[in-house]
Amino acid sequence: MSKQKITHDAILIINEKKREVAIFIMITLLVLVVLIVFPIRLMALRVIQINNEIEGKRRIKEQLDTKIDNFTQLNAEYQEMRESLVDFPLIYPNQGDYSLFVANLEEICNSNSFRLRRVSIDRERVRGGENPYEMLDLWNVNINVMGRRSDLIHLLEDIETMPMFPTVLSLSYSNELDEDGFLSFSILIRIYGVNSSSIYLEI
Repeated sequence: MSKQKITHDAILIINEKKREVAIFIMITLLVLVVLIVFPIRLMALRVIQINNEIEGKRRIKEQLDTKIDNFTQLNAEYQEMRESLVDFPLIYPNQGDYSLFVANLEEICNSNSFRLRRVSIDRERVRGGENPYEMLDLWNVNINVMGRRSDLIHLLEDIETMPMFPTVLSLSYSNELDEDGFLSFSILIRIYGVNSSSIYLEI
């Protein structure tokens, strides 16, 4: 009996030791999982966060590069156009100085065998007092020319192709011939001017 009791006690002790060892192993494994897996998960999340930040910065850099390229292109186009813009105050004056227009008009008349006799330029009176154009003033040019009726169409076409886009509003003529066999034509033309001097400050 005593031998069986010793054996039974030994088995109980062994089983208890096994249970303690098993618990120790489980606790050790759990600690290892916590110590290894949790930092790995944190590291993975941090890596994902860093990748997202890098991708965001890459997109911002691409947008900035695109804006810089667009600005560079616009600046290059502006520099190319700047020389032609310098002439704009002469083509569309803001103080009623249409000397360039009159000089070109005289040249056109001469090239179409007309003599320019008289030119008068006055600000156009708009009906209702409201200008339909925000930045432009309307001016009326009354000219009197002497020439042949057969050359008139070419003269009017050349006038309307001038740089400031003049528009022929009306035409009248006299049937009386002068000593050279020319008729007298009165032509009313509309031209445009800029109503603000500040538009040309940056050119």
